[in-house]
Amino acid sequence: TIKEKMLYVVSLEEIIKENFEELKDNVVKVNDLRNRVNYFKAQIFDINRKHEKCSCKPSRDILEEDIKHLEEELH
Repeated sequence: TIKEKMLYVVSLEEIIKENFEELKDNVVKVNDLRNRVNYFKAQIFDINRKHEKCSCKPSRDILEEDIKHLEEELH
């Protein structure tokens, strides 16, 4: 019947809206994470902070590679 079809369409619309909102929230969270990663990278991997007595450069290189990979995955 027409009434059943309308109820079906309305329920589909509600499902779509719920999923869209969830997806939109996830996109916002991913963008926030990307911004925080960029901020983190800017603070930790600032080349001006490098000190000649720092023995952590190889570890920093590894972390830079990991962050670069994470950024590629998030795009």
